[in-house]
Amino acid sequence: MPTAARRERDGGRGPRSDQAARQLIVAGQRPAAVLARQIRVVAAGDALIVPGVTRRLIAEFARRPEPAPPPAGLTGITDRERQVLTLVGRGLSNAELAAELHISPGTAKTHVASLLAKLGARDRVQLVILAYENGLVSPSR
Repeated sequence: MPTAARRERDGGRGPRSDQAARQLIVAGQRPAAVLARQIRVVAAGDALIVPGVTRRLIAEFARRPEPAPPPAGLTGITDRERQVLTLVGRGLSNAELAAELHISPGTAKTHVASLLAKLGARDRVQLVILAYENGLVSPSR
């Protein structure tokens, strides 16, 4: 079978991925009951993680430092307002804020208005400046 036709047939994965999948299935030979349970778990939308991967994930998160305390200049705002301020700092509109945070556009507008009042900012531009000055947003992000 020509290579292009083979790639089209196998979704573009190529023979290496098919071979790797077969090797994984053979290498991981499991009793039928265990394999059936794992298939049901994946079919239900959950994920299976190999114990070695789980240990590495836990070790990675244990090594991470504690989150930094909120900047002193932002102590009067809620966690949600801090999220909104970060997104405003990234240049999102009220509609984009609403979509990102899964809230209504009206609620997004209320959060922005609350930030303007609490932080004594004239407009969104000042909110963006505050987001940068307090480390919520950086030019590299």
